[in-house]
Amino acid sequence: MATGQENAEGVDLTAIQVAVRVRPLNDRERGEGHRTCVSFDDPSRQVVLTAVDKNTLLQLRGATAKGYAFDKRYAQDVTSDSIYDECVGQLVENCFKGYNATVLAYGQTGSGKTHTMSGGVGIHGKPEEGITPRTIRHIFTIIENLKKKAKPGEKTEVTACALELYNEDLLDLSARSGRDEVGKATGWDAGCKSAGAGLKLQERPCGKDGRVVPEVIGVREQACATAKELFQFYSDCMDNRSTSSTKLNDRSSRSHAIFTVSIHRTMVEVLSELGDDSKARVRTV
Repeated sequence: MATGQENAEGVDLTAIQVAVRVRPLNDRERGEGHRTCVSFDDPSRQVVLTAVDKNTLLQLRGATAKGYAFDKRYAQDVTSDSIYDECVGQLVENCFKGYNATVLAYGQTGSGKTHTMSGGVGIHGKPEEGITPRTIRHIFTIIENLKKKAKPGEKTEVTACALELYNEDLLDLSARSGRDEVGKATGWDAGCKSAGAGLKLQERPCGKDGRVVPEVIGVREQACATAKELFQFYSDCMDNRSTSSTKLNDRSSRSHAIFTVSIHRTMVEVLSELGDDSKARVRTV
């Protein structure tokens, strides 16, 4: 997922890193008398769950406390900026060196996945820029810097697509067909290709060693020339996600969403200064 480099803490960036972010209690939870049961143990680098009432005692199966180790831990007062700088920024830079990177947000309903990835006003009323908007801005900052020293013929293109896995159906979030006036999912028309009903998941051979990779056929890829265009595409796609009200969240995302940004670089390599025909020999990769 990275270049094999190590960060300042000596952590191998090629390995999968798991970070946990603890959100503060919201108004409803505080009003119902809930208490924070999560703390950090610095010597062991663990997140500790402590039994503070009968419910947490049952969840811990009778134990008064239980610890879990993570690569990184972020307390309630840590912003998304810090998380991005420590966990994501290097991955984005390595994408321009030909490496793939994935950032996955996982957690139960209401745990703060959408807030962390997309941003918004948090529980304490402070606005935060999410990981995805920062990634978009970072990508085009790097592209602008590359343009300043690009050789003739070199260019960088960006495309994006968005998928939703909902009730075992794979949907293209760039299409709004199949939703009512308020944006609620009403079922996707299998005859409407723009709704993503024509999507197919298949395996594609990769390399000479018999490996295969999953590939989605039929999803629309959107070319984006600026950060503003890419963020608008992302926002439109996320607005098309299936949502409903739950006890933990008034507008809970009821699906798995995958937003993919592809970076295509055309690079020119000068093989020799001048040939017999007085033209430079170059190779485009």
